[in-house]
Amino acid sequence: MCRFIFIFMIIMSFAAVTHAQENGPDYFVEAVIDNPTPFVGERITYSFRFYNAVLLEDCDDETVVGCPQYVPPEFQDFWQQDVEERDALPDVAFLNDRQYSVQTIDTYLYPTRAGELTIAPASLVFPESVFRPEQAILTQAITIQAVPLPEGAPDGYNGAVGQFEMRGTIDRQSLPFGDPLRLTITVTGIGNLEQMTPPEIPVDTTWRIYDSDTIFIPASENPSQQTDTRIFEWLLVPSEAGSQILPAIDLHYFDPTVRNYRTISTTEITLDIIPPADGQPENLPPSSNTNLTIQRQALPLKAINANITTNSNNLAKIIFALMWVFPPIVFVAASVWGWRNRPHRRTIAKQNISALKHARRRLSAARKQNTVTAHRLIGEAIFAYFAAQLQIATGELNTEVMREAMRQRDIPNDMMTDLFACLDTAHQVQFTPNAANNSKRLIDRTNQTLMQIDRFWKQQ
Repeated sequence: MCRFIFIFMIIMSFAAVTHAQENGPDYFVEAVIDNPTPFVGERITYSFRFYNAVLLEDCDDETVVGCPQYVPPEFQDFWQQDVEERDALPDVAFLNDRQYSVQTIDTYLYPTRAGELTIAPASLVFPESVFRPEQAILTQAITIQAVPLPEGAPDGYNGAVGQFEMRGTIDRQSLPFGDPLRLTITVTGIGNLEQMTPPEIPVDTTWRIYDSDTIFIPASENPSQQTDTRIFEWLLVPSEAGSQILPAIDLHYFDPTVRNYRTISTTEITLDIIPPADGQPENLPPSSNTNLTIQRQALPLKAINANITTNSNNLAKIIFALMWVFPPIVFVAASVWGWRNRPHRRTIAKQNISALKHARRRLSAARKQNTVTAHRLIGEAIFAYFAAQLQIATGELNTEVMREAMRQRDIPNDMMTDLFACLDTAHQVQFTPNAANNSKRLIDRTNQTLMQIDRFWKQQ
């Protein structure tokens, strides 16, 4: 009898394996792209997909032993931009009567030259365990045909490809002679923003121009935007007093959706450069944050006429009624408020985790880059962390906003000092490549400082 049961179990196991093989493998991978014929510089999406029909260990934590590891190809002849993973459930697919959980990792690619380009296979590596040796499964290679940009590019075209919008701001419209003016150009859109070079500032020799900063923020790290953002900043110093014109600034780009070149511009603006004290005019306009493209004025407030009367005879009755009605209303309102804010508190906690996770991934990507790019990514990681924590656009951030946010959360002064030292070093090396530096050491220091700050932040 025991022998019969044993033989039956073997037959059923073999039948189950055969059935699974007939209906498809337990897991497999594939790679796809969304556009096989992009223009040079046009963004395409490379998607690595892992189909899994069996129960694997929970691998949301990258440190779990035994979880498969994604090994991307080198993407030769492409500029690569990693897409930060959004916190979403895996997709579900039904293939050959089997249900698969589908996990996708996207990467944005930008062809750097025209012609036939090949993307090598990606792999998913299962580490060695007591039940199996190390195993790797590969995707297929992908070939695309990159199309050269057409002729007829406007003068000053710098290789931008995509769909963009541009906004310019200055920190003040009236300033004393010799003081610097801060000009900020913010470009948003879908395209090769990370590789975009600054637009030309068309001022004459009476102006001195100093490059101040440049920041790239992907859409996944900007809670208020669905597009990527590139911010350019300059310090401008007019060398003549009086009325000065800041000319319009042009951005030329190629739009692959219409296969044509486009130009977007700010508007010129008149500045009042105040002469030295001996010739200083009276009744100067106050300093203001002036937008180069759209001027908005506050709408006037309208007064509301309201006549409130009370009946003194019924006052005691009203007060007595409120004493009975008001406490239950307060109790119900407090209960509803607490119930409605439970998801909000979970969202904030989740955002805190996501902010550090994205910053650390950006720091990890910096290890694979050259010195200038690595230090730019370090600065972007710091700004992106605070933008996510504060739920504001990165363009609204500066060191004072960051410092005040940390003060309100009782972040120790030594941590704040370390953070701004990392930020200053990143900016210094980014704009002075020959300066002495150690990228890996700065990445480790920034990573450690952000982790320490994050621990204090979560306690609030």
